[in-house]
Amino acid sequence: MKRLAQKNLNTPEEYDRIFKERQGKPVDWFDLRRWKALLRYYKGGKLLDVGCLDSLVPALARRKDSKATIWGLDQAPEAMKVMAAKYPDIHFIVESVYSLPFGDRDFDYVVMGELIEHLERPGDVFREAMRILKPGGILALST
Repeated sequence: MKRLAQKNLNTPEEYDRIFKERQGKPVDWFDLRRWKALLRYYKGGKLLDVGCLDSLVPALARRKDSKATIWGLDQAPEAMKVMAAKYPDIHFIVESVYSLPFGDRDFDYVVMGELIEHLERPGDVFREAMRILKPGGILALST
């Protein structure tokens, strides 16, 4: 993939800035519709939202399965701190999407909402997602 900008604009600082800008504003109806569509086939079990930022996918998944283990992962540290405080029953962590800190075949469902268009090496992230998915697991993505 050819880089259009001289430097990578998708930094933790930039996504913390975007997160802060969006806080306190009403949820966009299009985002809500997309998040629900990403969870269309989620029937419960262990879920990871990769590149989650302020996504409501983890909270909506919690409504579908109150006993599920649910994770949100993003590179924006301030955003993950706020989300963890807001949703204490969901695990939010700051990590790279290129090296997911989970074991092989660990998740039933992996979500990547509006993520791939920001990646320099999308194939690497897809390989990681497939590595952590259980056989028969689902990768749901939107772009």
